[in-house]
Amino acid sequence: MSYLSARSLTKTVNEASIVSEVTIDVEIGEFVVIAGPNGAGKSTLLGMLAGLVSPTEGQVTIAGDEPGQLTAGELALRRSFLPPAAPPRSPFTTRQVISMGLHPWNPQDDDMATVESALDTVDLSNLANHRFDSLSSGEARRAELGRILVQDTPLVLLDEPTNGLDIAHEESILAAFARLVEKGKAVVATTHHLAGAVRHATRLVLMDSGKMVANGTPDEVLNGDLLSELYDYPIAVTNHPFRSGWLIDALDPEDPSPL
Repeated sequence: MSYLSARSLTKTVNEASIVSEVTIDVEIGEFVVIAGPNGAGKSTLLGMLAGLVSPTEGQVTIAGDEPGQLTAGELALRRSFLPPAAPPRSPFTTRQVISMGLHPWNPQDDDMATVESALDTVDLSNLANHRFDSLSSGEARRAELGRILVQDTPLVLLDEPTNGLDIAHEESILAAFARLVEKGKAVVATTHHLAGAVRHATRLVLMDSGKMVANGTPDEVLNGDLLSELYDYPIAVTNHPFRSGWLIDALDPEDPSPL
């Protein structure tokens, strides 16, 4: 059985279909990226996978159990979840916010080494004692990502994890979560920054109008014609000129030739 399994997930609000009949399995050792245009249903799908949004129809299981069958503490040991926006600012320090990820594990004093490591990974060691509400939006986002790292769950669900990050921190954060996958975790992330995220993805899921329209390895899914149709804009996909992977580029709609 897959660690995360969803069957025929559907979410309807006021007779409008937000997500429709999505079936997906995620194994430990996968980095799954969910992409698609605005309004495709990515965040709603991720919320249902996390057990935070109740599906109108369908079922989700995490390590064999439905989220509703678990206590909040039990669920927090099986999966972590990063919402698309930072929570309201608080008077806690950056270190304290990151250390909140330890809470489900009944932390001990020696667990603080994990917090210090996460501070370094998200490049906030120099701001560890600053108040969270004094941080910039990008710094606050990195603090929340540090909290997710400290929570150390088998399944990590990230909604737009690189929102507000500069290019250097975007790459370093994605690489950090890719290392988690290599160590035996599963990561599922929604993104609008497709070009950066697919460098680390083992699987790419494309959504449109609440439906899954593609599900496969980046090699299988990354196709200029498919992306152009999905985003209703000319997009080219080519081999990256100086490293392994892909170059995804929006073209001039008046002259869509990539040459």
